[in-house]
Amino acid sequence: MTRVSMNLLTALLLLTLPIGLMACGDDSTTEDDGGGGDGDGDTGDGDGDTGDGDGDTGDGDGDTGDGDTGDGDGDTGDGDGDTGDGDGDTMAACDLSGDGKDVEELEGDLGDRTLTSDKVYQLKGTVYVEDGATVEIEPCTRIEGLPLSGDTPAGTLVVSRGGKLMAEGAPDEPILFTSSLPAGAREAGTWGGLILLGKAPNFKGTDTLIEGLADEDRNKYGGDVEDDDSGSLAYIRIEFGGFELNEGNEINGLTMGGVGSGTSIHHIMVNTTLDDCFEFFGGNVDADHLICNNGGDDMFDADQGYKGTLSYLIGRMNETSSSDPNGFEMDSDNDSTDEPRTHVTAENVTLCGQTDETDDTETSRGMVLRENLTGAFDNIMVTGFDVGVDTRDDFGTEADPNVTMANSQFWGQRTADVGAEETGDDNNDMDFDEDMWFEMGDGNSIPETAPYSVDDCQDADGPNATVTDSDSGAFVAGSDWNLDGMWVNWEIE
Repeated sequence: MTRVSMNLLTALLLLTLPIGLMACGDDSTTEDDGGGGDGDGDTGDGDGDTGDGDGDTGDGDGDTGDGDTGDGDGDTGDGDGDTGDGDGDTMAACDLSGDGKDVEELEGDLGDRTLTSDKVYQLKGTVYVEDGATVEIEPCTRIEGLPLSGDTPAGTLVVSRGGKLMAEGAPDEPILFTSSLPAGAREAGTWGGLILLGKAPNFKGTDTLIEGLADEDRNKYGGDVEDDDSGSLAYIRIEFGGFELNEGNEINGLTMGGVGSGTSIHHIMVNTTLDDCFEFFGGNVDADHLICNNGGDDMFDADQGYKGTLSYLIGRMNETSSSDPNGFEMDSDNDSTDEPRTHVTAENVTLCGQTDETDDTETSRGMVLRENLTGAFDNIMVTGFDVGVDTRDDFGTEADPNVTMANSQFWGQRTADVGAEETGDDNNDMDFDEDMWFEMGDGNSIPETAPYSVDDCQDADGPNATVTDSDSGAFVAGSDWNLDGMWVNWEIE
């Protein structure tokens, strides 16, 4: 090669060197939309492999452009990647154990505030959300009720008339109300419960004292505001409550007095409570997806002129403390002039009694319907009680009853699948024939082959697949339970 040729080649190489150096310098420090930083390519700014052009060494459309080490949406970035700050796979799971969290005692009037999931809150005595206040509870928050201590009653949360509780959990980020006692010491009645009081009507009056609490205005319910709004409750579990205030007078798992239709209540589980799981004293609120597991007395109780729809209900009877535990206990008043008259619409319900009844001192009933109750029941499954249903007082006639029953199945009761024969003092329903009433209802049956057994319903891990796949009662197609979520726990100790 001639000197001139060598000189020409050297000059060309010197001209291209700065361009190559510039391309190398930008490779791994750019901030675009890539997987560990802001860029879209693998390591650099350009779309080419390393250089400016369209070929293997240019800034064009090659492999090592705006990518994996940027700050954006890639694998290790700030966006939606696997380990990022967004919706990635390593988001921390909800931990309701309370371990390692600060504990804060709550007492008296809470005022306006938010209870956050980074703490455990303990209810000391009767704690209030009073008129005009709003308390919000974040998902995945643990709230414990302290037991009775001297003159301080067991921890209970009361939402007074005009107050609002915004407690909206999620299937796997529920809000937990439980006992402050350690596992192994917790049992029904170790704290109070949750009480909502509103301004909706009941036939007792506009200033009715809720049972068990002191005679103060903040413990009263009632009014004429049918659409009163006490807040929103969703995906909540309430367990080990129902403190006995005095003999025969306990706080329920969830008590609702005069709660209006502006309130939202759904996906609530009450587990292991000393008294009723759910009780509605008047009011107009609808509720759905309610679970009662191991209630001490009645599963679902409605009275004092309650008017509403209860849909998608699961009830399981385990260790009762009452002499007459029932699935439904619903009544109005024997004075039929009292208004409003209780009218319950119940649909898509599964009620399961005990697998083995060994206590002859108690009689369990799938339903007790009495005192001029009115209503319409549809798609109700009842099994495992002593008696399926007991109507009392004036219940209309079999052809024109106060409460209609349709598309329902009763089976597997120990004494009578529907109604038991009543004589003497037990004949308290004006000779109303429950069996005839049931037979005359559209679509009702006592199946020759049981859809499932009481044992299927009482499985330790919850109703098994024979029940949940039955397309009946609470498990009708499209029921939207999310029973595998953390909001459900069937353990009773």
